[in-house]
Amino acid sequence: MAKILRTEQTWKTELMVSSKHETDEDLLKYAISNVMEALQRNIESKRLSSKDKILMNIFMMNTYWYMYMRTKNTELGDLLGEKYIKENYKAVAEESAYLYQKQAWLVLVKILDHDINLEEKRSGRLVNEKIETFFKCLSEICERHRSFYSIPDVDLREQMRDATVKLVVPIYAEFLESYSGFLQRKAYPSPQRMQGLLGKAFGSNIDWNLNGGRNSGSLETDIRRSR
Repeated sequence: MAKILRTEQTWKTELMVSSKHETDEDLLKYAISNVMEALQRNIESKRLSSKDKILMNIFMMNTYWYMYMRTKNTELGDLLGEKYIKENYKAVAEESAYLYQKQAWLVLVKILDHDINLEEKRSGRLVNEKIETFFKCLSEICERHRSFYSIPDVDLREQMRDATVKLVVPIYAEFLESYSGFLQRKAYPSPQRMQGLLGKAFGSNIDWNLNGGRNSGSLETDIRRSR
């Protein structure tokens, strides 16, 4: 009987220790979740205070991508759970990246939409107006990236650069090919040169002009030189 009682007491002790461990872990998880949710509320308040939608989405993309990358495969990530950090950090970063691309670059390429009737007498003027507007907007958005649209994470910046090149260059190349007969008065950058200009907007230091020399100075100057 004494042996049975000792065994029962051992089980109770182990159960209490196990229960205390689970309770402590739950309390820690609850406390950390509250801290992370408070951080998200702070981020949201900053987002709402921004009047520049592009800058706002870059801020959200940078912040949540940083949180995701610094949380996954860590003890904190294990505590919060993979599903939690993907839904609350990675998904928000990806959505913000999509909105950034849409607002910054999709608007730019829409300028080159093929809606010109070549039978009209003013078609040549419309083609030139489109390409000039495109380069004006390109210069503005690229300079903003160089000045304050910063993407600190190297991997994320390269992803955004590659996505932008894939979005802009094919449409630009198609426009040049479709309306080359109207664009002979000026020399416009080749698609390959356009890729270099876009790369420079994302901080690429290797950029070559049409004569084979390396460019320097502002991006706006480089765009003017390439034309």
